[in-house]
Amino acid sequence: IEETIRKYLIEAYQWSSDTTFKLLHSGENQTYVVETQDGKYALRRYRPGRYTLEQVRAEIAWIDILSGFINIPRIIKNSFGDHVFIPDNSQRDIRDIYVVSEFVEGDIILNPTEYDYQTLGRLMRWLHDSADHILNRVTRNWEGWNRPRYDLYYIVEEGLQNLLNFDVLTSADKERCIKIAQELIERFEILDSAQDFIHADLHFGNLLATPTGFYYLDFDECGFGHRSIDIGVVRLHLRRTDNPEKFWTYFEEGYGTVFTDEEVRVGTALRIYYMAGKIPRRQDIEHLRDKPVEYIRRYFGYIESEIFLN
Repeated sequence: IEETIRKYLIEAYQWSSDTTFKLLHSGENQTYVVETQDGKYALRRYRPGRYTLEQVRAEIAWIDILSGFINIPRIIKNSFGDHVFIPDNSQRDIRDIYVVSEFVEGDIILNPTEYDYQTLGRLMRWLHDSADHILNRVTRNWEGWNRPRYDLYYIVEEGLQNLLNFDVLTSADKERCIKIAQELIERFEILDSAQDFIHADLHFGNLLATPTGFYYLDFDECGFGHRSIDIGVVRLHLRRTDNPEKFWTYFEEGYGTVFTDEEVRVGTALRIYYMAGKIPRRQDIEHLRDKPVEYIRRYFGYIESEIFLN
């Protein structure tokens, strides 16, 4: 981490001068483990320009209110009494946003079993039910409303423009982009324009197993949309397993069947298109920069198999 930023953070959180910062994960955002004399923390640096300050504060509002229902690492206020820290970088067009949370010791499930997928289904359903309870009692001016809406523009139209402007794709690739986008636009109405709260990236990599239960992590994709989009994250990750249909059955049992097969498939296809559409703007991530076309084509193959598009 830059020395100037390090000094700003140490001052803002009143950490000791020998505080260390170790990069834990670099992808959509950068996450660091911070070790101080008083303990360990997790530090997130949001990708500059990805979200507005208001959207980040809305994410924190959701974390704060959901913590009354589920386990989420607590956000730490800085010495200014704020959950968000923005260094003095007035010379930059886009501000850096940092958030610090408690560091929870636990394990990621690397080789999930049938029981684990059933548990994942129950955890996702509990998150959704908890969010519904919250939305029934918050006011219309609540800060948490200011999160992205997973509508056609956000998922398909914006992603399509990114892909069409991506020079490494062939003309055949771009025709495929358009064909899939048109199909998703036609099928979107099957989702009834539902705008429920969704995590939008809930999988085993964002669940931490501890002796006291599971902690939910990484709410930075959270927003509003049809819940089949959340379920689509699981279906995408199941493609990496040897027996996806078997595991899918256990996940469904845990969640409880509330969507039709078509809703699930369309939601999954939308979630995957959203991921493909971000790749042109994520060329600072090494594995995406090395093989962007391979990732995009693979995602399109997944979409076509979900919605039976030839």
